[in-house]
Amino acid sequence: MDSPRRESNQRNVLLLLSLALLSTMAPFAIDMYLPAFPAMAEDLDVPAQTIQLTLTTFFVGVAIGQLVLGPLSDRIGRKPPLVVGSAVCLVASAAAAMAPNAEVLLVARLVQGFSGAAGMVIARAIVADLYRGVAAAKMFSLLALVGGIAPVVAPLIGGALAIPTGWRGVMWSLAGITALMLAAVVFVIPETHGRAARAEARAHLDDPAVARRRHIGMLDLVRRPGFTANALIMTFGFVVLMGYVSASPFVFQTIMGLGVLGSGVLFAINSAGIFIGSSINIRLVDRFGQHAMMRVGLVLFAVGVAILALQQALGLHVYVIEVPLILFTTALGFTFGNSVALALGHAADARGAGSAFVGASQFLAGAFVAPAVGVAGPASAVPLLVVVTLGTLGVLVCYVISRRAGVAEH
Repeated sequence: MDSPRRESNQRNVLLLLSLALLSTMAPFAIDMYLPAFPAMAEDLDVPAQTIQLTLTTFFVGVAIGQLVLGPLSDRIGRKPPLVVGSAVCLVASAAAAMAPNAEVLLVARLVQGFSGAAGMVIARAIVADLYRGVAAAKMFSLLALVGGIAPVVAPLIGGALAIPTGWRGVMWSLAGITALMLAAVVFVIPETHGRAARAEARAHLDDPAVARRRHIGMLDLVRRPGFTANALIMTFGFVVLMGYVSASPFVFQTIMGLGVLGSGVLFAINSAGIFIGSSINIRLVDRFGQHAMMRVGLVLFAVGVAILALQQALGLHVYVIEVPLILFTTALGFTFGNSVALALGHAADARGAGSAFVGASQFLAGAFVAPAVGVAGPASAVPLLVVVTLGTLGVLVCYVISRRAGVAEH
């Protein structure tokens, strides 16, 4: 009697770890090579803004990929797009490692983002297929917690590898991680979107009455205040995260004067904030509810913005900047899992499309944020302050709308 239950628990844990691995595509692809930004600019003989554009092209690829692959998974199932996307992502990762110039690197990152989006968008859809309500919020927070290991270890790995192997060695390591993701897709992750659900999705898309409005599912979702508000909480939270991520290599190395390895260590410490916030959220969301936990995150965002503004206005020591950075990442642990669960709760009839909107909107925002934080040069934190302030205001407005919309019943 215990043996089948134990085997079932082991399968669930393995599935969770595999989904978390897919969800870490973005943190690995972003965080691992951040400590090597200055070295990449020197090696490829391009300005810092060009290297920051490799983040932008990756974000654009991820956004478009999610918009294409999320709804596609509603129609043909979760597994086929996962397998093809992961395989293409592996090839693109190898191409990025071998890129002879910045132009090839930018294209490789675009393809890498598009194909890697399969894992990110479909992992969320799979969780939404299997869980509902607070259980879904806990699972998304658990994914964030397990996946939070990636942004902690990624900059440490990247910083350690960048010294002996250069940035290309970092990119080859990313290709190896992508190979692990492909193996998890092929051997571990099951199909969770059954034939009946796929047939219903195809019938809806093929219905002549809606053929002229082929994106009706996405448009319907955007018109639902509960869905859109919660999806945009995730988006504006991501704006804060990407403002920090894009600025951090130059804040740590140019403003604070740290080396490559030192900046990687500090980035890892800050990334642990997501892990801490998600852990607390998992323990308390049952007791206090999803909106109350998101309110904690909002307070942390606001306090972080206030401290960063004071540091800039009063010329406080540059190491004071570290305080708001750890507050921002901790706040994400309270907002990400809850906002995604609430958003997809309002999209029970189109989880793949809903997951696509959630992911695409945040990465499109990230595509604009990455170059924006560098407009004043690598020695200024003012653009970072502007970005995190706007992101926090966006979270606040959407949180108010989310409260009024309530929680979807399904």
